[in-house]
Amino acid sequence: MTIIAIGWTRGNKKALATILPTKYSEKLRALPKFDYTDIAAIHKIMKRDVGIAYIAMRKIHYNVMRFRDTVSLDEAEVLAGRFKSVSARYYVLHDPEKLTAKYVTAWMNFGIDVSAISI
Repeated sequence: MTIIAIGWTRGNKKALATILPTKYSEKLRALPKFDYTDIAAIHKIMKRDVGIAYIAMRKIHYNVMRFRDTVSLDEAEVLAGRFKSVSARYYVLHDPEKLTAKYVTAWMNFGIDVSAISI
């Protein structure tokens, strides 16, 4: 698993950091660009193929993380783009291994092994 610093602000929404399987982060790094056009295309594909708006994925992701309190409120806030508390900053800056382990566990609650996803 890889933690990626994003640093995007779109209106009042922020994406500061995310966790991805390392294989996906390597594929993203190899792209010549990734911008709003790509995000709009992803939105259309998801809406057409699975009936979920891309923007709704933020809420789904947050609820997966918080299910059974696997990821603490502060940790979930970091992954949702909110860095307001000192403890939230701590998790990203000083204990990324613990955060990624909880991230994997949160998805395993739903039978998805994100550490073993193949491309």
